[in-house]
Amino acid sequence: MLKRALQGPRQRGAAIVTALLIVALATTIVSALFARQSATVRTIENRLAITQARWIERAAIDWARVILRQDARSSSTDHLGEPWAVPVADTRVDASVGAGGALDSGATPATLSGQILDMQGRFNLANVVPGGRVDPVEAAALASLLTLVGQPSSLAEPLIARLLAATPLVKEAAGGGAGTGAGAGTGTGTGTGTGTATGTESANSSRPTAFPIRRAADLLTVPGFDAVAVAALEPLIVMLPRAAPVNINTASAEVIAARTGVMDLPQARAFVATRERVPFRDLTDANQAYEPQAQIFKAERWAVTSAWFLVRGAVRYDRIESRSDTLLERKGRELVELVWQDRY
Repeated sequence: MLKRALQGPRQRGAAIVTALLIVALATTIVSALFARQSATVRTIENRLAITQARWIERAAIDWARVILRQDARSSSTDHLGEPWAVPVADTRVDASVGAGGALDSGATPATLSGQILDMQGRFNLANVVPGGRVDPVEAAALASLLTLVGQPSSLAEPLIARLLAATPLVKEAAGGGAGTGAGAGTGTGTGTGTGTATGTESANSSRPTAFPIRRAADLLTVPGFDAVAVAALEPLIVMLPRAAPVNINTASAEVIAARTGVMDLPQARAFVATRERVPFRDLTDANQAYEPQAQIFKAERWAVTSAWFLVRGAVRYDRIESRSDTLLERKGRELVELVWQDRY
């Protein structure tokens, strides 16, 4: 009887402990399920927010294309005083632009900011190696530009080598290719440009052997370039899909001084100040503003209009911030095509 009396409390105690363990286990499982559900809900919300941001981004690109088409219809020149060049500060965007309402009442309102940049006002690296052959004038201009931004002109040599390696060689008619190559190699006005044009161009094949340079950050893959050199060149250079004249109405003083070869930087800055007061209607105006007899601005290398524009924008929505660079090519008055887009 004593044994039975002792077993009763023990069994009840074991049952209580077992029940507590089951409750604890169930609580742990339920907590894990709630945590997983919360994470799933957060993931879905983030995906919806990204989708919302993409719609806003698409609407902004469409808006930029409309602006550029309208500009082509109403103006025969492109300069920094036109509506397309005015940056857009942080602007609240209506939810309907994002193809739907807000995710929840507590979501941060969507905002958009950005700017259209004229890429034809920059030094186009594609001009240096048109058709996979070095242009001696542009090669010398590249070395000069490096000097103007405080970098050694010797950096032009590895950069041109990289450009050639990434540019397919366009075959010319018999007798034309070899003559062009030799001329480019010996005609550059600097020692650096001469060595690059001769040695690398002869090794260039019809197929690219290196990845193309598209952004200034890609210069870090070129021997000799560091973050300082890239930061100095970033606002001045561009790699367009093909060679194009530089817009004298939007080019910086550094680019103008480097490409003319006859202006120093103070003269180029004074020239830009004159242009900002009254944009040039044509290249005759540009030559008149510098020296009419010199005729340094010629149609094969300069222009007063542009076809290549970069739309740089940022969309913020709730926890999402999306930044993008979109290159547009304007073809005539009615067509503006998207060339490429980078998001980061």
